[in-house]
Amino acid sequence: MASKKFFLWVVISLLFTNIIAAQAPKKLMASEIQLALKKLNVLGSALYLAAHPDARAEWNETQKLRADPRVTRVGAILRAASFDELPQILNILLGDMSFVGPRPFTPEQQHLYHGSSYYALRPGLSGYWQVEDRNDVSFASRVTYDARYAQEMSLATDLGVIARTIAVVVRC
Repeated sequence: MASKKFFLWVVISLLFTNIIAAQAPKKLMASEIQLALKKLNVLGSALYLAAHPDARAEWNETQKLRADPRVTRVGAILRAASFDELPQILNILLGDMSFVGPRPFTPEQQHLYHGSSYYALRPGLSGYWQVEDRNDVSFASRVTYDARYAQEMSLATDLGVIARTIAVVVRC
């Protein structure tokens, strides 16, 4: 029954997408569609946080939610096993990221980061924050991890972080 509902949802979504695209004065570009979806996600998140003060406090402190309503059951499994990070490997291959380094953050979070180490390093898929306290520290405390990594950065350090990352993922 669920697969029929999903199939129906996909068909209706495609139908409405084509109707809207056909009536648009110009062809919609993928970037415009992505921007519209991002705005809807931001609006939905803002409404959720406004209605849930505990979630707002958690978001303000950590910039993440343990019980994020945007995460589906499948998404929760992917996140628990860190499979949601696999697309970042493309960024590593393109040279925009490294395997180990400070965790990237959004421009909206920049005012929360009171340090300089992040800006001197290439963002990483994993790092000290991911293998040590991951979900138990404030967003602002990441500055300490990034500064420590900047001081200790070496091939041996990176190999150690990669090994610890594998151990953390396997434990989940």
